[in-house]
Amino acid sequence: LVSRCARDPALPSSSHPIPPTAVLRPEGLKGLILDGALCDGQLYIQTQWRDVLSSLPTHTQKMLKQLEDTKDYESPMYAKMNEVLTRHFTTRQVPHPQCWHDAVSGCNEKIYVAMQGKSEFTLGGQLEFWSITERNANINVPTLVMRGEFDTMSEACHNAVVDSIPTAWPLVTIPRAAHCKFLDEPQLCVDAIQKFLNTCDLTRRR
Repeated sequence: LVSRCARDPALPSSSHPIPPTAVLRPEGLKGLILDGALCDGQLYIQTQWRDVLSSLPTHTQKMLKQLEDTKDYESPMYAKMNEVLTRHFTTRQVPHPQCWHDAVSGCNEKIYVAMQGKSEFTLGGQLEFWSITERNANINVPTLVMRGEFDTMSEACHNAVVDSIPTAWPLVTIPRAAHCKFLDEPQLCVDAIQKFLNTCDLTRRR
């Protein structure tokens, strides 16, 4: 599957913002695989507390809200909160695999903060008011959207992506997985992608 995707640049994949080039209908684009894709920053913010963080114990919610309100992102308490919640909403693998540590250590923090903001639980950077929802109507190729059962992004955010793309498949939820579903449940992700690719191939041959 990996070699197949690598050989076919017309099947791009994405995590977080939907590739803006997709709405331009580039020549040769055959399909899209969207992993944890975002189409509206404000929807993410609105549903984060309502649908995701509301699942935390009441005391934990109050502590996190206080840290967010004071923007105390450098405090030891915020660091601890981020560490614990990452294990629940980002990747649930215990221990974290080496590729996870490599990705985190290799992250360009300046770019990450400029896009995401300093908070891991909302948006405060360039993505805060970013939206591509209306332009997604231009996408005219088969599109697979995947989320983890315990994803840091709400189901409503993912469904907004599905609903905004006329040719999108129904949302695929990977059970037991968090945002990094390819780490948590790799075989289930491969199965979903394989089904998508096989169906696209059969459709093209007709």
